[in-house]
Amino acid sequence: MTMTPNANANGDGGIAYGSPVTAGVAIASNSKDSNLPAVAMICQNISGSSSTKSTDVLVTSTATQITSASGLANQTFTFFREDCSQGGTNPPTTSGNALVFDANGNVTVTGTATISSPTISASTFTLALNGQAIYDTTAGKYTVFNAFSFVKPNGSTGYAVIEHDAPALSGMTKGVISVWSQQ
Repeated sequence: MTMTPNANANGDGGIAYGSPVTAGVAIASNSKDSNLPAVAMICQNISGSSSTKSTDVLVTSTATQITSASGLANQTFTFFREDCSQGGTNPPTTSGNALVFDANGNVTVTGTATISSPTISASTFTLALNGQAIYDTTAGKYTVFNAFSFVKPNGSTGYAVIEHDAPALSGMTKGVISVWSQQ
């Protein structure tokens, strides 16, 4: 995909994405560039769909990829975005969905936005962070995760977890892309 981003016409420092992008959501501020977010969800109109769908998630090059569930210990993610919105609101509000990591990196999942399993062990989540899909027998789908930490403008550390659900393992080129965040 090729598109040309431009500064928002309203001068707020944000980015207006060009066609074929139909929507974008900035997730967390970027300490290295105030005009770009640390994480951005990109959405497009997809053939055969009547609504905008999340197709890509961009993460700042200064972010650090987390490949072990222990790197997310004691973190809670209550903002869940899919298709550039959460609960139809922008900015998003929490809607009962959460990923809660305990001190060992075990995950408790609440709500209906993600895989059906209410708990994921740290070892299984670590495998999913490294490309090994978790199969959800209830929903009949596969899920992999990517997680990143980044420095926020105030110097603190921010986190984002990207979830990719797909109906088949082969290439995982279809399905849903979601972002869990803390802000």
